[in-house]
Formats: sequence, C-alpha cells, structure tokens
Amino acid sequence: METVAELTVEEAQTWRDVKIARQSAVDSVTFALWYKPRVLHPTRGFVPFRPYPYEKELLDALDAHKRVIVLKSRQTGVTTTVMLQKLRRCLRPGTTVLVVSINEDRAKLNLKIARDALRHGPLPLRLVTDNTQRLEFDNGSALIAEASTPNVGRTYAASDVVLDECAALPWQDEMWRSLAPTVSRGGSIVVVSTPQVEGDLFHRLWEASRSPGSKWWARTVHWRECPEFDQVWYETTRADYSDADWEAEF
Repeated sequence: METVAELTVEEAQTWRDVKIARQSAVDSVTFALWYKPRVLHPTRGFVPFRPYPYEKELLDALDAHKRVIVLKSRQTGVTTTVMLQKLRRCLRPGTTVLVVSINEDRAKLNLKIARDALRHGPLPLRLVTDNTQRLEFDNGSALIAEASTPNVGRTYAASDVVLDECAALPWQDEMWRSLAPTVSRGGSIVVVSTPQVEGDLFHRLWEASRSPGSKWWARTVHWRECPEFDQVWYETTRADYSDADWEAEF
C-alpha cells in the first residue's frame, strides 16, 4: 500500500481531500474515539479526550439538532466537548463557527481548546491563519472567537454559533438580535451556561426549550454525572460556597 510520502504532491493532496471528506461524514463520537484529540486537564496536563456518557450524548445531539441548550455545572467539560465537535465540523469545507464569550480572555481560552487539539493530535486540518481570535483552514472553514457585543456576528455569515456561559454575557438582547439571521437561515446554535438570573436570555431560552413542540434539544448536566467529582469532593468544596453561589455554579 502506498504511503503519503510515496505519492506526488498532487496525489497526496487528492488522498488527503478524500480522507477529509470521509472523516467529515462520520459522527462526532466516532471522530473523538478515532482521533483522541488531546485536551488540557487542570491537574494531569494534556490527555486524550475520552468522552463520558453525557458527553457522548451531547456530541450526538450536536450532530442531530440545529438548536441545543445545556444547563450545566461548572468544570464538567461541556464547553470542551462543544469546541471539539465544532472543530470536527470544520472538516466540512466552508464552515464558519462563531463562538461568543463573556470577554476576550474567555474567547481566547475557548479557541485554545481547538488549537490544542490540532497541535496535540493527528487531525487532518491545515491552518492558514492562527491568531488569538481566529483559526482558518485551507478548506475555507474557520473558527472565530469573539467577546459579546451588540453587533457580534454582523460582519460575516456563520453556519454555527456557540454562546458560552450565555447567562453571563453582556448585551444579551442586542447580541441575540444580531445573531438572529444566522439562526433563522438554518444555521445551528448552541447555548451553554450555568444559571444566573431569572428572566435573562438564557433563562428565557431554557424555559422555551421545555415547552411542548419546542425545537430545542435541552439537557441538564449535573456535577454528579462527571466522574471527576465525588462525595468527598462535594463535602470538601461545598463549605466554600454560599447556598446562592453553589446553585449558580454547580
């Protein structure tokens, strides 16, 4: 069997294009198990991404549904799971993913999840632009991370939108109006957050997702679902939070 090194430049590019086309068609769980993209663990450094059952469920939902909303506990890996699924989406040529975060620092951290997966795994994507706000690939796809503003997303057409920590985003109503054309034209939107204030955008979307006939796929991710946490962790950590803060974070 010929290897890539034995092919001409033109043949290697064709081989790579066919390979990417096949891989872009696989589901996100298969993609994660196949490539094992590496992610940064808070205490163990870079480790292969091995999705827990609730993360597999989320990956399947992201593949199957245009509107996904997740009410989550902190540090359960939900944002990482979403970013890796959107990285897989970039295998499809011309995909533009916009990730909206609370501020520029958080936007950079979200983009870093995808960048780390590219640098520490055998993903068949070639970067042509790599900066703090944007990863662009040679197939015309891009991952863009921005802080929330009243006009976020107006300057380009995104096929996928992610709202990270939606309840904490500034300019919520203005931002939602700015992004509405993407949603109305059939693009996908993912809304992820810990709870904050009743009546804010996330709360309204969450309540709408629970109504009969809703187009949203909705999921709660409790800290007890994450094997990283156990009763000992709870008993050690709970005392550091007031009741209100605990409910808002976990």
